[in-house]
Amino acid sequence: MVLLVCFALMLGLTFYVYAKPVYYCKALIGRDSFALPIDDDTVYGQSAIHHHIAAPHIVQRALRHLGINEDWDDIMRFHIKKISTSNTSLGDIELHIYPYNKKLLHTLPEVLLESYQEYLREQRSKYRAKAMDRWDRERVLILEKINHLSDLNYDFEQEQDLLRLEMELQDLKQVVPLININNNKLKIFEDYKDQLQRPGLDTVKKLSILSTLNDDINLTIGQIIQTRNNNSTSTGPNPSSELLVVTPSLVGNNQEQWTKKLDQRLAIQAEIEELEKKYLPGHPLMRTKLEELDSIDSALERELQSAMLRFETEMRSILDRRARLTRELPHYEEIRRRYDRLQNENKQRNAGQLAWSGLYASISQSLAQLEWGSDKQRNRYQYLGLWEVKEVPISPHRLKLAIYSLAVGLGLALGVPLLLEYLDHTISHVEQAEDEFQLRALGIIPQVIEGNLIEGNSQGQIDKDAERHLLENFRVIRTNLLANASTTQNKPQIIMVASALPQEGKSLVSSNLALSFAQMGEKTLIIDADLRRGRLHRAFKADSSPGLSHVLTGEKTIEECVRPTKKENLFILPYGKHVEGVTELLGSRSFIDTMAELRTMYDRVIIDTPPALGLSDAAMMHPFCDGIIMVIWSKRTSSKSLQIAVNSLRDNGANFYGFVLNRLDLNDSTNYYNYYYYSTYYYQNYQVAETASS
Repeated sequence: MVLLVCFALMLGLTFYVYAKPVYYCKALIGRDSFALPIDDDTVYGQSAIHHHIAAPHIVQRALRHLGINEDWDDIMRFHIKKISTSNTSLGDIELHIYPYNKKLLHTLPEVLLESYQEYLREQRSKYRAKAMDRWDRERVLILEKINHLSDLNYDFEQEQDLLRLEMELQDLKQVVPLININNNKLKIFEDYKDQLQRPGLDTVKKLSILSTLNDDINLTIGQIIQTRNNNSTSTGPNPSSELLVVTPSLVGNNQEQWTKKLDQRLAIQAEIEELEKKYLPGHPLMRTKLEELDSIDSALERELQSAMLRFETEMRSILDRRARLTRELPHYEEIRRRYDRLQNENKQRNAGQLAWSGLYASISQSLAQLEWGSDKQRNRYQYLGLWEVKEVPISPHRLKLAIYSLAVGLGLALGVPLLLEYLDHTISHVEQAEDEFQLRALGIIPQVIEGNLIEGNSQGQIDKDAERHLLENFRVIRTNLLANASTTQNKPQIIMVASALPQEGKSLVSSNLALSFAQMGEKTLIIDADLRRGRLHRAFKADSSPGLSHVLTGEKTIEECVRPTKKENLFILPYGKHVEGVTELLGSRSFIDTMAELRTMYDRVIIDTPPALGLSDAAMMHPFCDGIIMVIWSKRTSSKSLQIAVNSLRDNGANFYGFVLNRLDLNDSTNYYNYYYYSTYYYQNYQVAETASS
């Protein structure tokens, strides 16, 4: 972690030494804005100075004026880092320039604005010339098209006589409304006719009914009414009819006359009622009054006949008018359809002409705007000078760079170990193995022991002259093994030492564990059960043959194959010789009998086995052993491999005493503090204290 922090700080220092210095200046550009009906913004759309003044071509143009004629990549690499703009609260523009060259601080801002304005003038001039030329040509073509369409429309109207049809249609337009009005009026008269035909109506009542129709009777003197002859038997399209001429008697309104006669009649009736009280009906006065009453009734009857004649004549007039309007209706429909069809065709022609006319007007308007607004500027820009200049480099900033480097270093120092820990799927701690595989930790073996063995300690075990802290490791393993076995039914007499993968330190653990039991005074036998590539005999400088394979095949007895070592109470049974199919004997009756005989001969039997993964030897032997000790290589054995091996043996009923974590690196700070009592420093202090006390 410290190295990572130092590495980040070194990177920051390197960047500070070799990075190009960046300077800064801020210039103020004044802007006067005037709202005009037509200006350069409306015509050319070039008001976005923020987007154009820092454009590459503008910057290149400005630098060419200053004698720097390079492409854009070289400019950004050697001369300018960044150019930006912003608005002030008063509407002016701040121009921010970050050059690598200090000389550009005082000259570039003003030249940049001049180059921008020069570019705008050039672009407006080019655009105006091209637009004027093209739009003039387009306007001539459009005008020719409009004139051609106008001639076609005129010829069409003359050919179809559209004006005459329009006038005729205006005359016939009232046919349908008149028919509706006439039908409504006819219905009214038919209703009155039904009322007049009701029984029980006298002359006065009928006259009263007809008097309400006086305003609806529109007969004129001399009017000729053509009525159908009801007695005619003609069935053709023009049945026989008769003409009726309206006379003054049919037009006059006699309502005032018959109402006067009605008043007279009522007065005479009242007198008759008074005379009846005095005279008989035959009395001269009674007869005179009755004759006057009959005369008045006759006059009322004549008034009724005259009113009925007017009613019937008006009704005939209505029928005659309906017949005439009905005859004109087909002709009206034909004229209307023809006129609508021609009108639609004419509208389509006029629509095309209007479209061309609108396009012509739009181009003419654009030309006028282009001509008028070419020199009408809405925004005027003026260089007001430098507002801020920093001739001391603003980048790289020493304090910020130091803070960033330290932050990156701390991030790496925290992140890299965590990442490595996350990606590491090997077993590196005792607690990890206990939690994942539910096995008890019997002890650890520091990495220094394996180093001594690799460097040439052919014996592979620790004797009484070795360092005390290394010898104590296997005493701890022995003690934990015996304590663990005391709680189970299987006493640890025959102990199998296994591992998931090759070269994890089984031979070292098995040989030194056997030596630890021998130093207790127990008669101990160590067996090399790796019949393929056994190497345990090398550690004890013994011959490999005869050995276990000879015992299993019956060629030799156990006494002939077992040989003592230089250590007291410690014996070794090497693997023997390589025989095809000899591993099948590990599960045979011969192996069972051998294990049973060894139980009677030795206090402890330690069996060094091949790896559990990929080979069946360990699975075949464990039923005849009391338990298994798993050897785990710290930071090499993967959790997945060990899990498969342990599950495979457990599924076959294996009994596990625990595991030994081999090659544990005590130089790791975490391991050093967790396993301090296994360290050399602890035992050195212990030896010093022991010597002082003696």
